[in-house]
Amino acid sequence: MRLKINLLLLLIATVFNCSEIDKLTEFDITEDFDTSIEISIPDNDGGNATSLSESSTIDISTNAEINKNLDLIQDATINSLTYEISDFTGAENATITNASLNIGGTIIAVNAINLKQSDDNNTIYSIENTDKLKGIATYLKNNSTATITLSGELSTTPVTFNIIIELESTFTIDVI
Repeated sequence: MRLKINLLLLLIATVFNCSEIDKLTEFDITEDFDTSIEISIPDNDGGNATSLSESSTIDISTNAEINKNLDLIQDATINSLTYEISDFTGAENATITNASLNIGGTIIAVNAINLKQSDDNNTIYSIENTDKLKGIATYLKNNSTATITLSGELSTTPVTFNIIIELESTFTIDVI
């Protein structure tokens, strides 16, 4: 029996080189992970500017196939990262400035946003910085959850809105 296994392995090694064998043991899982950060800031001293910092979490283990193979993730890629403002109520001229998204330790600067206008126009903002996307991918390759924190300054209060974040990703699983 041992001779048959050795012959089979020799045959496979002869027909396929190592990189071809490795590719046969890999498969990709592509998944969109969404989360929403809910922001609700009450009136602050007559509507004066105020800072905010709110968080939410993305959990890649909610995908059953990824969850089964967490320890076999060979590579991770962020195909796209977008965010948008929704369900805004508050002053028409409310703006968020000096803002950033922190995703698993990768900090992404966010340009000033007029919240009502962004919500009314259904504006979708896309992160294109490949270094930032690679940083998030590296983090998710080694961690099943990532905390996403929105920090910034609000020009006026009260405001209530959500920031919807969508992370389209691909995980390469290598079973050998």
